[in-house]
Amino acid sequence: MPSPTSPPLYSPEWALAHGQRDCRRVFGCTLLDTRVLPVVDHIPGSARIPVEDATQPAELVAARMGTRSQLVVVCDQEPVRARDIAQHLFDRGHDVGWLREGVPPAMIEPGPRKGVLWNPDPYVLDCLPQLPGPSAGGVVDLGGGSGRDGVFLAHHGYDVLSIDRLADAGTLARRRAAELGVTIETLAADLREPGSIPAARKFSVALNVRFLHRPLLIGLAPFMAPNGVLLLSTFGPIDEGQPAHGPTNPQHRLGLGEVRDLLPPPTWNMLRGPALVRERSDPPLTWIRLLARRT
Repeated sequence: MPSPTSPPLYSPEWALAHGQRDCRRVFGCTLLDTRVLPVVDHIPGSARIPVEDATQPAELVAARMGTRSQLVVVCDQEPVRARDIAQHLFDRGHDVGWLREGVPPAMIEPGPRKGVLWNPDPYVLDCLPQLPGPSAGGVVDLGGGSGRDGVFLAHHGYDVLSIDRLADAGTLARRRAAELGVTIETLAADLREPGSIPAARKFSVALNVRFLHRPLLIGLAPFMAPNGVLLLSTFGPIDEGQPAHGPTNPQHRLGLGEVRDLLPPPTWNMLRGPALVRERSDPPLTWIRLLARRT
């Protein structure tokens, strides 16, 4: 059977029957609302990216999406635009469809939207119950990129500083936070350079996801509040000569045996891990993951 060349078409009846129920999950949604309308006019639980720039709407939406793991149905006040956006996302490999008519009035209600099109790193989600609460202090997201993990914690009440060497990444992080109705502080700085973390700040949580710079880990303790925790999830080693997802340079991969030297006791107390995690993928994906407390 030949592969389809265009995204499937969905009816308003389908949206009424399935959309509201499925997209009420905070981190995962079914309906992508691209209508240019006031933020209080929304579909319950839907994600909203208002396409205000009509010159390149599909490219704008594609740049803001962060996952391909869930079905997304595009809805707009102009069905033709919904079709065009869905087609563009479909061509990029997303599991996507579009609503053949405008949004049914029965699906609209006042209040802020809560759905998003992205998920935090699974280890961040898994460790959330063990993190100090928002009242304990701020979060520093090291190499925070476009804010996938930092915005997730901001949504849970934390004050977050996201540091990344690319200013554009900070812009995307602030925009992503605004779409969810929260704020995030960003700083454009190269974490490989001394002084990149504000010396006057003490953090209760440090996120270090994917990014790896060993001297940063060695010097991190003075920036942590008492009993602050470090959540580390970065690329682990691979068997020599074998293909793998992620960086090919060994310097950008952490060995399990290095952890004790980088985060030595008694300065750091391991709450979880360190563990080498191998994900089933082709080629394989390996991680070093840990949660450590600054004692």
